[in-house]
Amino acid sequence: MTLDLKEISKDYYFLVNRPDMLERAKELGYEHPILVNGELDEDDIRYLQGSGKAVLFYFYDADYDIEELPGLPASHWIEKVVKQISQADISRRFVAAQCSDIRAENDQDELAIKTAEDNIRYFPTVKETDKYMADKGLIWSTDYENLCGNCREYLEEGEKYCSRCGTKRGEGKFAPYRNEMYAVYGPVMVGFYSCKHCGHKWTKSRLGGTYARYCPECGSSEICKEKEDLDEAWKRTMRD
Repeated sequence: MTLDLKEISKDYYFLVNRPDMLERAKELGYEHPILVNGELDEDDIRYLQGSGKAVLFYFYDADYDIEELPGLPASHWIEKVVKQISQADISRRFVAAQCSDIRAENDQDELAIKTAEDNIRYFPTVKETDKYMADKGLIWSTDYENLCGNCREYLEEGEKYCSRCGTKRGEGKFAPYRNEMYAVYGPVMVGFYSCKHCGHKWTKSRLGGTYARYCPECGSSEICKEKEDLDEAWKRTMRD
């Protein structure tokens, strides 16, 4: 085994490719960050497969060209490690990333990581990396800021109740979940709804079709779908 692997409580192993990155990760409080010096052996792969954990290979290389894929020659050991892990059974729970990948969603300004010093200066915190991994659906998330606490339906600004299951905003089981991504296709439809109980009227947009079973204002199930139609942008696209 080439990696210093052991049991951890975290949902993912944090792998880095430079000693300065390893020290910075320890300073920031990452749980057991691991230095990768070269290609993995069969025992490394087998351990990672059996751990049930996600893997984040966080790397920096001055020769990496972010505009080209792959960013390094196929013969480079970093590209070989990426290929090794991505082709293993843990491929769905693996990601290779640079600083700009993780920090881009947390910074308004685009980061220019041009030197090893920049890489350490902008090294992501554990919180930022956790969010990055959760957003990709690779680890469990409990982010319910704009989601129903019961069914995780997206809640529009101002909605007091979930229109899908009727749970009041801010209430529910708040169970940990993976942010799985699905392939959804079809025209954008707009549904026009009204509540027989409080009179509230609202619209809901969704790919392929809309649905609502509860009023987002009062939580009543006495609602009516008045009509459903193609989104105006889709109408213009079809006309053109």
